[in-house]
Amino acid sequence: MCPRRFLELVEAVRLRHPDDQFFDQFEHRLASTPLMAKHYGAYEDAFETIDDRSWQVLMVKAIGHFLDHRKGQLKQGFFNQLNDAFAYEHLVSLGCQAVSILVEDGTTCPDISYADNAGQPRFCEVKTINISEDEIARRASKQIFSSADLYATLGPTYIKKLNEAMDTAVKQMTARGAIGLIYILVHFDDFTLDFFESYKQQIRECLASHSAPAVIVQVGVLGNYMISKP
Repeated sequence: MCPRRFLELVEAVRLRHPDDQFFDQFEHRLASTPLMAKHYGAYEDAFETIDDRSWQVLMVKAIGHFLDHRKGQLKQGFFNQLNDAFAYEHLVSLGCQAVSILVEDGTTCPDISYADNAGQPRFCEVKTINISEDEIARRASKQIFSSADLYATLGPTYIKKLNEAMDTAVKQMTARGAIGLIYILVHFDDFTLDFFESYKQQIRECLASHSAPAVIVQVGVLGNYMISKP
């Protein structure tokens, strides 16, 4: 698939930030790097489900965070905003109506509004949990580590991040008066997912113990694994 909307977004970024080199040779790299094409293709598939107004809103939000960097993860804020598209795609797949990405207006609010199958207004808040600072340092060091020692379980810090993400999401939806879906895209330090079965059980237990009624956890941009509540 030709990434029509992603290319539109890239052109808008170039106009806004002409001296930034992140998307230099983007089209060439997309054509020559299959894994990169696969990842951006996942975004494009989600973008194609978005209505024109919401697409314009999402572009504005993403470009507004384009310079939000994290050492070791360039453009983290930019891609965190784009992850709204996966939640939008999911809501559409459920048959929800009036799905709309909301404008950032400086107030406490969720990312998406929609109507459930009964026609009731609901909101969706999208969160992203990225790899740890320790993992960024490990990858930069290029040393060899024992995966069993480092990655066998998610650990209390990751579970705390997951709980905090859900706590914040509930507050943001409550501010608009209706709780709906929390959609969380997660990246694990163990990018090979060798210990995913252990992670899945930990995440299920965390979701079950939280008060949020509906949560989707998407693993990575490709979303090969999904964990849900209920």
